[in-house]
Amino acid sequence: MHPKTELKRLSEKYNGKFTFEDSSVAGENMSNDFYSIYNLTLNHNNLNLHIVYNYGLSDTAEFKVEMSNHKNIPEFEIKTISHLSKLLLFKNRNWFVKSSDVLFKSHISNLITSLNLDDLIKNSAFELNTIGKRSHNTYTIHTVFSLKFYKHTESAASIIKFHLEVMDVILKYSTH
Repeated sequence: MHPKTELKRLSEKYNGKFTFEDSSVAGENMSNDFYSIYNLTLNHNNLNLHIVYNYGLSDTAEFKVEMSNHKNIPEFEIKTISHLSKLLLFKNRNWFVKSSDVLFKSHISNLITSLNLDDLIKNSAFELNTIGKRSHNTYTIHTVFSLKFYKHTESAASIIKFHLEVMDVILKYSTH
């Protein structure tokens, strides 16, 4: 599956905005290094989820949401064990969620499981690293991960759905 086709399809599914850039930069030995950058902006419950898939320059994906004046939202962090550690440690669970709010932590953990991201983490080199943090009057959710894993394009739908559902959980907390 081609990333441009899938990301454009997902953007249309969620009534988002999709742009892309295909270009090249001078590489070593007078060659050109080609890259593609795909940008999606999805509006969900009056919040914008900004997504960038960068193939060729950094081979990473980045998801970001910023919200103003949301003070009741707990901070959280999602970390995964590196792919090499997974091979050496044989752990049952290759990821963890940290948060001072036990119920919030449970919601996030359930989303990872229900959307099968735990299987993706377990069976590939996918490493979900997400931080939900408050700074001044802004709450930010920021995720970055490498695209150097099998089915990186096919997993985009689940990863986007995960972020949209995290946004829903956060909105519930912000109304308390």
